[in-house]
Amino acid sequence: MKNFALALAISSLLSTTALAQEYIESQPGPNGVEIHLKQVQLRNNQMTVVLVVENTSDEGIEFAGGDVNDIYVVTSDKKYPVLTDSEGQFVGAPIAQAFDAWFERTQFEDLEPNSTQQSWFKFEAPADSDWPVELALPGVIPFLLEKPES
Repeated sequence: MKNFALALAISSLLSTTALAQEYIESQPGPNGVEIHLKQVQLRNNQMTVVLVVENTSDEGIEFAGGDVNDIYVVTSDKKYPVLTDSEGQFVGAPIAQAFDAWFERTQFEDLEPNSTQQSWFKFEAPADSDWPVELALPGVIPFLLEKPES
């Protein structure tokens, strides 16, 4: 029985370590959520950033996100907004119109206890000489993004 308990404890420790390494960086977010930077990908002069919003509490949280116009990548001398498509729609998800359609915002379902939701956004890729860059999100300490290896 002691061997089983020891094996279970080691297994639990290893799985916790694996989960912690799943994200590049994490920051506390608004309303008690954690925001995790999961992936940065470069392709065709565009950068895709994948984020995970996590409710680490034992209670549900209302989390509407923020204005997409306030999400951007910053270099030492340039600010890159979220890209828009040919119809002027932001390239990312989840995005929905706000109450009176004055702006669009990231849109999440209410976060159940101990749950996650994923989001992603596309930006113009910064020049090679501009890295590292920062990802700015409303109400979150900026993430430092290193250039992904090709």
